Amino acid sequence: MRYFLLLLPLLSCSKKIEPPPYKAKVEVQVAIESTIPIGLKAVGHCCAYNSVEIKAQIEGLLEEIYYKEGGAVSKDDLLAVIDPRPFLATLDKNLAIRAENMAHLKYAAEVVERYQTLVPKEYVSQLEFDGFVKDYQIYEATVMQNDADVALAQLNVDYCYIKAPFSGVAGKKLIDRGNLITNDAPILVVINQIDPIYIDFSLPEKDFKTIMKYKKGATALTVDIQIPNEKNQKASLILVDNAINTQTGMVPLRAEISNPENLFWPGQYVEATLILKEEENALLIPSKAISTGRDGFYVFIVNSEGKAEYKPITPYGIYGNYTHIKGDIKKGDKVVTRGQINVTPNGLCEIISKESAK
Repeated sequence: MRYFLLLLPLLSCSKKIEPPPYKAKVEVQVAIESTIPIGLKAVGHCCAYNSVEIKAQIEGLLEEIYYKEGGAVSKDDLLAVIDPRPFLATLDKNLAIRAENMAHLKYAAEVVERYQTLVPKEYVSQLEFDGFVKDYQIYEATVMQNDADVALAQLNVDYCYIKAPFSGVAGKKLIDRGNLITNDAPILVVINQIDPIYIDFSLPEKDFKTIMKYKKGATALTVDIQIPNEKNQKASLILVDNAINTQTGMVPLRAEISNPENLFWPGQYVEATLILKEEENALLIPSKAISTGRDGFYVFIVNSEGKAEYKPITPYGIYGNYTHIKGDIKKGDKVVTRGQINVTPNGLCEIISKESAK
C-alpha cells in the first residue's frame, strides 16, 4: 500500500500528449499571367457557305441517281440523269431540218453569185435578180432559226444530266429513281457547301457602338469559335448587318471560317466571341479552383506559412482550363484546386500531388 501511494505523485506530474494540428490535404496550381483576347460572347450557329435545292429543268423520267446521300460531291459531278431519248430525238430532228435548209441556202448563194454579173448586161432583169437575193436572205434567216432550235434542243439534252454546281455535301434523297419529273419541279436533293462555312451570331444593341468602334480599324476583327472538346478556331468577321432586329434588339453578325476537317456543320450551335482587343498580363487561375459562396465567387490560396487565405474574386472569361479574374491574387500564388471542402480560412494545409491523393 505504501508503494502505491508513492506512485500517485509521479502519475499526476506526467504531461498530457497533444495531437498534431489538423492539416487539410489539398492540391494547388499557381496563378499565371498571360496575354488574352477581350471580346463579346454570343451563341451562334453554322450556316452553309452556299446551299442549293437541286431541281430538274425539264420534264421526264428520273433514270439514274449517282450521288450518295450524305456524301461529298465535287463541282460538275453527275448527280442524276433524266431519260434523254425524247430530247435526243428532237435534237436529231432539228439537225436534219438545219441540214436541209443549209442546202437551200448554199444553192441560193450560188444563184445570187451566178446572176449578179448578168444584171448589168441585162441578161437578167433587176426584178428577177432581187427575187434570187430574197430567197437567199430567207434561207439565211431560216438557218439562223434552225441554229437556235438546235441550241435549245442541245440545252434540253444537257439538262438531262444534272450536275453539282459547286463542291459540297449531298443531303438525303428526296425523290426516287423511276419517278416522273413534271412541271412542278420537285426538289431532288439539297447540296450544302461547308468549306468555308459561315458562323451567324447576334449581339445586343447596347454593344453596337463598341463593335463599330473596333470594326473601323485597319485590321479585320476576328471571332473565336469554340466547340466542345476541340481547340478554339479563328474566324474572320465579314458582316455587321445593315439593320438591328427590332423584335429582338440584337445586331446580326456573320463570320467566315475554313472548314477542311468538317468540324463545323450547318445548323450546329457554337460559342462565338468577337475579339475586340488583347489584354496583356491578365491574371489567370484554374477554373476548378473557383467556388461560389454567399458573397459571390472566391478561391483559397496557400501562403508561405502553409495557411489558407480566403480571396474574393470577380471572374471575367474562360480560356481553356483557366479563368480570367480580378482580385487580391498575384502571379505565382498557390491556388487550391482540389480539397476546398476541407479548407477553412487561416487553417493549415498540406499540399499533395495528384498521385499521393489517390
